[in-house]
Amino acid sequence: MHLFFYPIADSYLLVAVLALTLMALLPFGRKSATGRRRAILFGIRLAVIAFIVLAMLRPTLVYKRVRKE
Repeated sequence: MHLFFYPIADSYLLVAVLALTLMALLPFGRKSATGRRRAILFGIRLAVIAFIVLAMLRPTLVYKRVRKE
């Protein structure tokens, strides 16, 4: 069993630049929220960015099974 990554446009650099851009946009949001709500929203946004980066890496799990004929 092997895990491979096939990033979009075959470029890890592109994935990194897009991830950093999303991280830079992370602090912008509503200023009227309370401290706790702001922290929860920050955590949710961070999790969404992590899932987006993982999706851009396009992970593939490969199973190799050898059988005798």
